Amino acid sequence: MRHHHNQYLFEKGANPNYAIPDNPLTANSQRFAGLVGTTSLHMASEVGQLDVVRFLIHVCKVPVDVAITDQRSVGATPLFMASRKGHADVVRELAAAGANALVKSGKEQANALIISSLNGHASVVRMLVQEYGVPVDYARPDGFTPLHAAAQEGNVGIIKLLLELGANPKAQVAGLTASMITMQSLMSSGSRISEQKQNSLIEAVKLLSDAEEK
Repeated sequence: MRHHHNQYLFEKGANPNYAIPDNPLTANSQRFAGLVGTTSLHMASEVGQLDVVRFLIHVCKVPVDVAITDQRSVGATPLFMASRKGHADVVRELAAAGANALVKSGKEQANALIISSLNGHASVVRMLVQEYGVPVDYARPDGFTPLHAAAQEGNVGIIKLLLELGANPKAQVAGLTASMITMQSLMSSGSRISEQKQNSLIEAVKLLSDAEEK
């Protein structure tokens, strides 16, 4: 039903390529913070509306790699946003239509593999590496890798997956390996985290330390 509603809107003249403009209204509004340059394809990708994504790509012929221009999230494409939220079916649709899985976003220049690793989306992580050839250690300019992102969160499942895919446990960012980053997260969190989260961080430290020694 949602697909047909969007089709009706576009048939009545709605612009499928419309992007939130950069003007005094959007610049000074919290509502539009970080959203300048966002299009309907970005929005549909972020919320996982596969039918709308397909309609925009195949019927409206919108560009799949259109990037947000707002400085807070500059460069973010629909594929990046779908990866961040873990919408594997949308990621696959965008990549099949030619979307660049290597694009980087924001001031820190994170990429789809880093953001999906950080947020614990295993199906997207595996897909990006195995199906679309994203290097498993694809890093930000400062050397921060997907494994560092998973280590920061103590996400044991993603850590195991990245190591299985060949991630380098000895890679460093600012002199820290992934195990050191996890230990740092553990020490800085103190009593503010749940016992389950604490146990995950401890398990992640052991897992990464063992991997470094191999």
